[in-house]
Amino acid sequence: MRRAVIEVIVPAPQHMTARAGVRVHRRLDTEGRRHPTRVPPQTRMEDTVLDLLEQCRPLDQGIATIARACATRVTTPQRIADRAGQRKKLSRRRELAQLLVDVSAGAHSVLEVRYLWVVERPSVTGRDSPAPDRPGWPQAV
Repeated sequence: MRRAVIEVIVPAPQHMTARAGVRVHRRLDTEGRRHPTRVPPQTRMEDTVLDLLEQCRPLDQGIATIARACATRVTTPQRIADRAGQRKKLSRRRELAQLLVDVSAGAHSVLEVRYLWVVERPSVTGRDSPAPDRPGWPQAV
């Protein structure tokens, strides 16, 4: 059984030692990420989704996270795009932009997004072939 880890964000100048089951992140922009009304203080859903996207390996986990957050209506693609636009650094920005367009258009799962990227618009993957050259992906014939 996997133990749950509590993620805690503190302002960058503060130093905290993590305890068992707690992961501490130091950030400069903690006030901008904090939800204005939630108690105890929590990050905004859009910031949490973007943080998870950056941590996901492979990208499919990030796609699933964003699709699920939008499908369950805890946030919208537009709100995620707005928060992403406020970040100076954001890995996978190009993929995120296309993903948000696809989710706004009705894609609700990794399978639907991958179909759009690999079959209908292969240029999104950055390759000319209809499928990326990766194990487990069907190859172009």
